[in-house]
Amino acid sequence: MGAGASAQDLASVDDETLIGIIASDPDRIERLLRTARQTETQETSKPEVLGEVPAESSEPDAVWDNLGPGIQCRSWNVPHSDWSVRQFRYQVQGDPYDSLGKSPFEHSNSYSMHRAFHPLQLDGRTAVVWQSRNDWRPQLSVFGSDFSSYEQIALPSADEATLAGAAHDGKEPGALFLLMVQWGDGRPEENRSLTVIKAAMDGSELKRQVVDGGKDGLDMVCFGHYDGLADQPPPYGAQLSVAYAGGLLGVHLGRFMHKSEDGLNHQAGIWLTLSADTLQVQQPPTRTTSHSLDSVVTTSMDRHGYPEFLCCDLGDAYPRGLHLHRFVNRAFSGGNQSLVVYSYKCRHGEVPKNDAGMEFDTYESLNKENAPTYYKWSNDNACYTELGGVAALGSSVLVAFAGEGSRSLDCLSSEAFASAPSERHRITPRNLGVVSVRKNWEGPKDDVWSSKSAYSHKGGFYAFRGEWQEQAVQNICWLTDLKGDANVSRLKACAMGGQVLLLWELWGRSYVTTCAQCVDEKGEAVGEQINLGTRIRLSRRSDPVATALGDLIVAQRQESEEGPQLQITVLSTGLASKATEEGDEEVTPEELSAGGKRKFKFSRMTLRLKAVLEYCREANAGKNTWQSGTLGEVTWEEACQHAFAHENFVDVIFDPDGFTKEAPMLKVRLPVYLKGDTMLGP
Repeated sequence: MGAGASAQDLASVDDETLIGIIASDPDRIERLLRTARQTETQETSKPEVLGEVPAESSEPDAVWDNLGPGIQCRSWNVPHSDWSVRQFRYQVQGDPYDSLGKSPFEHSNSYSMHRAFHPLQLDGRTAVVWQSRNDWRPQLSVFGSDFSSYEQIALPSADEATLAGAAHDGKEPGALFLLMVQWGDGRPEENRSLTVIKAAMDGSELKRQVVDGGKDGLDMVCFGHYDGLADQPPPYGAQLSVAYAGGLLGVHLGRFMHKSEDGLNHQAGIWLTLSADTLQVQQPPTRTTSHSLDSVVTTSMDRHGYPEFLCCDLGDAYPRGLHLHRFVNRAFSGGNQSLVVYSYKCRHGEVPKNDAGMEFDTYESLNKENAPTYYKWSNDNACYTELGGVAALGSSVLVAFAGEGSRSLDCLSSEAFASAPSERHRITPRNLGVVSVRKNWEGPKDDVWSSKSAYSHKGGFYAFRGEWQEQAVQNICWLTDLKGDANVSRLKACAMGGQVLLLWELWGRSYVTTCAQCVDEKGEAVGEQINLGTRIRLSRRSDPVATALGDLIVAQRQESEEGPQLQITVLSTGLASKATEEGDEEVTPEELSAGGKRKFKFSRMTLRLKAVLEYCREANAGKNTWQSGTLGEVTWEEACQHAFAHENFVDVIFDPDGFTKEAPMLKVRLPVYLKGDTMLGP
């Protein structure tokens, strides 16, 4: 059997026989084998009976059409909704990594990985940053406005490093920021560094900075690297999240630290900020959670109009829960704040001693007949939870997750372990939960919740050193009630059109289908759940990106006989245009220069918004940014995006005496959460 073998021929050959095959094109055989087995798995897998499942998708016909060399497209309407889908496949140079196949029952699904794809919005176009497994060089894929054209640009790299994060500064054309973490396990005492690269959109390097991994720096000896080629992911995964706002990069990093006094290398998450100009550390590393197994970072505005970062990480001990953080850049903005918004059950130690040699008493109240003997300590790295996302909406911050609770099931109770003694990673059905808090988090802890529900439980556990840790959950809104082996997994959350769109995969022991649900800022369902079918797949870590058109962009890897492909799914929901179609009138540059006050509702970059942008740039000597006393350096697009994401309107006051080419000034009143007018000057 040679290189001319078909995919069907290769699919029937066992791995041991394949090792002995000498082929003229081994790469082609490997690709054919992957394709055939992937197809075989998809064809033989049958949906499981999972309890509460949205109306069945009929999977309407959709044929791939060739748009040009290396570009294919298909489209269809989503049954039982007014949504539509366009899917594009692009032949790429290189080999991106993506992982779809780990179920919630597997150890590999317990820990987060670095993101394989980093989708970005660039002046109305979509781009994706990814790392090729061929030479480990980052790549930038840029798509035309209608996705019918494609350009791939090689980006600067760091030697033997994982592309852990990427961001764009929102300017035009702007700059990219690549965060690459050094490979290797340096435990117990060998540093690992973080390289931050600033690159132009043509791929040229603008600046580079290496952030020290020593004890007085990042305190990092191991981050972890996983590319799908190894049998197991690195310990505790490998997770970094980054976002840009107000001239800063906000970074959350989970890593192993240098050996501590107890002789162990512990893992924890840290938060830091970097200057987007110099790439130097601005806010020194601050510990968030230990162990920190997953994280998401997004941006918002505080009550004074300053940009701030919102971060949530998944902790297994200190604290054990979804740990929401608010990081601000000004002293009078209320200071950094943290709050555990959800927690989960804990399996206690089944031997008297922990890994540090400390000995503990038996936990008598937990010990049952025909069950393991438990002791008063724990090191349960399983969180029985997947962190979905964080969205700032209106006056609230919403956190979405998949957790082992329901309207009738206590997510803190350890009794569930006795019902499934052989399971270690997924114990009970994993349901879709959301919780929402007020954006300023002011007032008593019991009064910070925007979401309201009767779901309230208290509990606790003995931590690694035997100290008792209190737990409490409240005001969780459970949106599913699954049974049997069913699970919500790969959950994503995006603010769109005054709502939050939740997207997830439904799993049993294997993948079943992909679903969607909209909620408001209080976590209450808006409309019905939608079954999107099996053509839209979500990766365990990579996040989608929302556009001002109300589209959601999802990137993933596909295998073909010609080699790896990059697949872009455009899910058109119409959420943005529905929320704002009333005020979609045009405005001319002449109207702007004449002055006056207009309230603009907007959903997309229409002619009237383009006219605003063109006039602002011309009046500001061609620049697209303004230096604001409260917002810092921002673009007009950034101001619009913040307004759109939160309240869907923006008041623009054009002053003919102040807004001129000689003294450009634009007065903008953003939504109420900014508390008043903001002056944007040159």
